[in-house]
Amino acid sequence: MSVKKMLNRWSLQVAAVAVAASAASPTILAAELAVPAQFPTIQAAINASANGDSIIVSPGTYNELIRFYGKAITLRSLSGAGKTIIDGGSLGTTVKFANAETATTVLDGFTIQHGRAAVGAGMYINSSSPTVRNCVLVANNALDRGAGAAVVNGKPSFTNCTFDSNTATERGGAAYLMVNSDVIWTSCVFNGNLAMNRNGESYGGAVAAESESDQTFTGCEFTSNKAEPDSGYTGGARGGAVWLNGPVGVFANCTFTTNAANPRTGDGYGGAVYTFTAAPSITGCVFTGNKLQQLNPQQNTGHGGAVYMTTGGTYDNNEFTNNSIAGFSDARGGAVFNGGDGTYSNTPFTTNSISGSSYAYGGAVYNGGAGTYSNTPFTTNSISGGPYGYGGAIYTGSTGVYTDCSFSTNTMTTSQNGYGGALYNGGSATYTRVPFATNTMTMNGGDRGQGGALFNGGTGDFASCPFTDNSIAGNPNYADGGA
Repeated sequence: MSVKKMLNRWSLQVAAVAVAASAASPTILAAELAVPAQFPTIQAAINASANGDSIIVSPGTYNELIRFYGKAITLRSLSGAGKTIIDGGSLGTTVKFANAETATTVLDGFTIQHGRAAVGAGMYINSSSPTVRNCVLVANNALDRGAGAAVVNGKPSFTNCTFDSNTATERGGAAYLMVNSDVIWTSCVFNGNLAMNRNGESYGGAVAAESESDQTFTGCEFTSNKAEPDSGYTGGARGGAVWLNGPVGVFANCTFTTNAANPRTGDGYGGAVYTFTAAPSITGCVFTGNKLQQLNPQQNTGHGGAVYMTTGGTYDNNEFTNNSIAGFSDARGGAVFNGGDGTYSNTPFTTNSISGSSYAYGGAVYNGGAGTYSNTPFTTNSISGGPYGYGGAIYTGSTGVYTDCSFSTNTMTTSQNGYGGALYNGGSATYTRVPFATNTMTMNGGDRGQGGALFNGGTGDFASCPFTDNSIAGNPNYADGGA
């Protein structure tokens, strides 16, 4: 046989083998499924899909409850969340991931509304970690926890999502996380969500997390979220925006505006953020107009008009403006309550306050342990409307180190005893390049006023610290140290 014939026969044999192999294992191409052009409902398209497929949904309102059943698919809207709505009709959880979905399961660009369930009304994620982006979760109602979304033992991510006007009866108006549910939130908006208990404490107007569920928030906005017992019921309130009961929280470049924790007779902690046991990382954040308001005045304790943490914490490059506490028997930290040692740098505190409270400690900051402050101005913070006050701007319970800080136009007005119109430091302290100017303590009668600007309980070491126009006004029985 010639060489040419041998090569031809060999080529035919190779081709035959290739054809046979192709027939034995055909290539499966990902498909695009269209709703409603090909499938009348989103769920019908999901049921027909295979891993790797994409489902494209045209504008409209889809009245259904959808389940992903573990499929690695992308479900996305053609025209965005504003025009593409999944409406649960108050018949259950609107969207559910409960079959070990991973990050390859993607939900993109839908409004999810009118879910109703005990836990996870708009969205429920159990032992799954999907990717959720560009979605709006609005007007969902949880009879217990997590009205917008609930996550149990999952690690999903939420990007460019909005949680608006969701209501939970106990905790987590927007979202509830438990059992090792570490969630990453990026550029999300939480607006007007409510945790409203009818039988005890209300926790986390927007987000509530516990059971080792660490949360990371980057570039998120929290506005007008609220933890408050329902009208006609009594109870405490913790974390107007975020409640972290044990987990670590990381907050970077976030804003917290006009969030509130409003107890009825019970205690109030953290008008914006409440953390227990694990100190959060808070960097580059802005806190404005957050508050604790006792709805039955002169009752119980109110700690942390913006932030409450039980252990030591670090604040760097943040801003606290116009945060407040009002109406408690014992009020501490008009902006920040820190139960342990605290470090504050490049973080201005302006116009924070405590008012109408019997015992008031730190119009801006209450630091239970040692405090270290650098490059941080305190301006126009105040305590007013109560008999006893300690530190119109800061209360530091132990030793203090103050470097390149300033205290100006802070005030304290009391009717019995007042200590430190700007600063109360319970132990020894070092002050370096710290000017005190125009701080005032006003005594409406009463027994004793000490330190129009500063009360220092231990030894004080001062270097380059001018005191200008500080004073004690009014008619106390005893007035010590106008500055």
